[in-house]
Amino acid sequence: MEGKISHSGLLARSTEGHAARGMQIKGHEDVWVEIQANTFRNWVNENLPANMRVSDLSQDLCTGVRLCILVENLQGHPIKPAWNKRPMNQHHYLENVTAALNAIEQDGVKLVNIGNVDIVNGNLKLILGLIWSLIVRYQIGRSKFPPRKLMLAWLQAVLPECRVSNFTTDWNSGILLSALLDYCRPGLYSNWR
Repeated sequence: MEGKISHSGLLARSTEGHAARGMQIKGHEDVWVEIQANTFRNWVNENLPANMRVSDLSQDLCTGVRLCILVENLQGHPIKPAWNKRPMNQHHYLENVTAALNAIEQDGVKLVNIGNVDIVNGNLKLILGLIWSLIVRYQIGRSKFPPRKLMLAWLQAVLPECRVSNFTTDWNSGILLSALLDYCRPGLYSNWR
């Protein structure tokens, strides 16, 4: 097994050729969920008014108020039928979330295995799946370019010294990943070259 890359290539190599152990996903799902939750929370907050910011996706979306505002901001028009801006009980929460989910589905977003109860009860993994669907539809999907080409063009723009032409073999050495991390956090991998 020595010298082989295991677990779907999650081991990386430094530019000096030393093996650097990557974080295995199996057994660390909670860390990945936390990373996703932080990233998606930031995206949600970028699309909400300042007075409606969320700090915990599993709690702050449960009344449906912030979710409805988010959907209205993304779609650029009010949700019809109108939703309850001052919900008082779980019945109102369920109705609000249903209104948001219906508006999302009517706009062509396919929702799989998520319902109003999941959001009201704060099922974080399903909420993250919902937010990812929103990101794909309302941010990535707004471009006329296919998402892969758009991402590739962005990588080529931010890593002009590198030759990025695909999402598979170009990444095997770990150099592109190091360069990208250094771009995102200057100085982190300053000797990536």
